[in-house]
Amino acid sequence: MSEYYLGIGSNIDPEFHIAQAIVSLTSFAPRLHLSRILVTAPVEIESESLFLNLAACFSSPLSQSALKERLNRLEVLLGRDRGDPLRKVKDRSIDLDILFSLQDGGEGQQQAPPLPEEPYLRPQVQELLEYLDRPCDPSSAPLPTGKPLALETLTIGQGPRTIGCGRDGRLFAATDPWG
Repeated sequence: MSEYYLGIGSNIDPEFHIAQAIVSLTSFAPRLHLSRILVTAPVEIESESLFLNLAACFSSPLSQSALKERLNRLEVLLGRDRGDPLRKVKDRSIDLDILFSLQDGGEGQQQAPPLPEEPYLRPQVQELLEYLDRPCDPSSAPLPTGKPLALETLTIGQGPRTIGCGRDGRLFAATDPWG
């Protein structure tokens, strides 16, 4: 079983697309750990639209390539044109990237995993690693207040949170990240 860390971002109707992506992720990751959601300026693209970015973590038996296929299909379902050769420099409805994985849920992991260099994701990944009690370099600066986002009866985005999907298909807030 691998513990996957994802970067999630959107700058086209981002509240809608991020909410849809998270709900969809719970269909194959019934326990999902989420960082706060930060509003960030576009990086390496010409755009006036601000992004919403967050990090997510979940455990899965899927291989990295099988998970990437699922994430790509989800991006297409949410309106991303994966066939466009310029997609990396355009506004996007959703961007779902595997940042890294820890084998066996990080058990016995002594070293901090490699954090992304991108300033729009690095602090959220660091926050998530701390929240999950995983090895990481200590946070250097306090994060700005996260952007709240409603998901059914839950609010996410203001800080790290674990959510799950019950057998009835409803989302719930987990009180223990690993319970």
